[in-house]
Amino acid sequence: MSEPNTNALSSSISAIFDAIKGRGGAFSPAGENETVIAVNSLTSTAGAFYEKFRYLLDYKDEHSIKRSAVARILKRQLMIERVTDVGLQLLQELITGGYLPNKTVPESVAASVQAIVNPYIALRERVQGIPGSDTMIVGFAASEVSRFLFPTAIEEAVLSAYYGDVRERVKVNFDITPEEFDQSVYVACRRGLLREDNDLLAYALWLRFSKWGSAMQGEDIGMLAQHFAVIQQRIKQALKFQLGWDMVPRLKNCSIYYSVLWQMIEQYGMEAQTVLQDENNFERAARSILTEHYKRENTKTVRSAIRAIFYIFCTKLILAFLLEIPYEYYYLKDIHYLPLASNVIFHPVLLFLITRIVPLGERNTLLVLSGIRKTVSGEDRKLIKVKRSGSGALDTFFAFLYLFLFLVSFGILVFLLVKLQFSIVGILLFLFFLTLVSYFGLRIRHNALRWRVKTDDEGLLPMLWGVFTLPIVRAGRWLSRTFAAINIFVFFLDFIIEAPFKLLLSISDAFTTFLREKRDETF
Repeated sequence: MSEPNTNALSSSISAIFDAIKGRGGAFSPAGENETVIAVNSLTSTAGAFYEKFRYLLDYKDEHSIKRSAVARILKRQLMIERVTDVGLQLLQELITGGYLPNKTVPESVAASVQAIVNPYIALRERVQGIPGSDTMIVGFAASEVSRFLFPTAIEEAVLSAYYGDVRERVKVNFDITPEEFDQSVYVACRRGLLREDNDLLAYALWLRFSKWGSAMQGEDIGMLAQHFAVIQQRIKQALKFQLGWDMVPRLKNCSIYYSVLWQMIEQYGMEAQTVLQDENNFERAARSILTEHYKRENTKTVRSAIRAIFYIFCTKLILAFLLEIPYEYYYLKDIHYLPLASNVIFHPVLLFLITRIVPLGERNTLLVLSGIRKTVSGEDRKLIKVKRSGSGALDTFFAFLYLFLFLVSFGILVFLLVKLQFSIVGILLFLFFLTLVSYFGLRIRHNALRWRVKTDDEGLLPMLWGVFTLPIVRAGRWLSRTFAAINIFVFFLDFIIEAPFKLLLSISDAFTTFLREKRDETF
């Protein structure tokens, strides 16, 4: 009788299971005699509809939406409404928006949430006057509340193993301080594995730099407030440091392997340790996770594309009425309908075409399985080399070549648009949205194919096409990062509509409760 085919676990993988052993959820279900937070069905339906509509107009990744909802509510409560007793109302709004289950969360959880927020309120009061501190501190509070309500114990344990693994294998070809290197690897790992945006990264760096803890008292907060400006600057520098961006694509394959491990542990819990050690069970479980992931990502891609197309189309339509038509009517004394219609329709159609993808298949699955085996056993010790361009004659030539490609790409586009009788306003809007659509479209593709293992056999045609479209895509990335906070629809919803709408929902819920109590008193 043959012995079962078993796999030995590396020390870093074993450490994941040691870290999550005995970890539970954020809070226990309500006991038999414990009061739960409840909102009426009409209020929850209206609130959930509003949240879905709002994020139809926002371009945040789905995995960060819950944290964004917590941040949005806290910012409104602390910075606009200027209330400090936020625990219960925050939970009620999250339940109303469909982020937490109705009639399940104990009221006692509100006290735990308030205890998390209170130290940040105290810190915020002590650092007033430091530019950007208000928004940053409220963002930290939102991230900590989000971690409490939506636990991340497993992902943090996997992240720790991932960071420890790749940190030893990353090599750079330039001088850098050990501190900058550690920070860059850490930021790159969180970007690659957890896909965190700058808000979530800022909180992770805050914990790393400040040693913030849940037991912070007045004296500790006072000492930390004195150094807040320095810590804030360190966080900003770490987020901007280029190495933290350059590493992400180099770490992509490692991110895929650890992502599958993460999903396996989420699904099997501590039993995943046994699954990983048995070759047959491991392959069966990994294939199941990959197949489900491929289907889920295809669905999310379609949904993300629809959201983006809707947003682009509505924005273009509004700008056409606000800018293009008035300019052509009053200054050019004539309206060119073909360029106008093209400027409205072209970009949504382009986005639709960019986001069409071919699902990943068996070849990719085999590559992932092979990579996970090496990761689990600790065999994958291949160096991850990250190079920085130098300042020699060849690099100067490449810089000028890129500038030439940039001018050629946009020059050809401007020439064609002029021939099609686009006005100067129409050309500027066309180029602006072309860069954004190209970048966001490729980002959606990237998210859909983020579990596609990178190989060195890229075809010639895709490479040549990428050379000429690179300036357009990079311009879109620059615009996205520079103007990430500018979203006129979301701004209008958050600051004009949301506060009175949430107040109306709160009044509606309270009035319904009042009527129910009066009815019970009657009988």
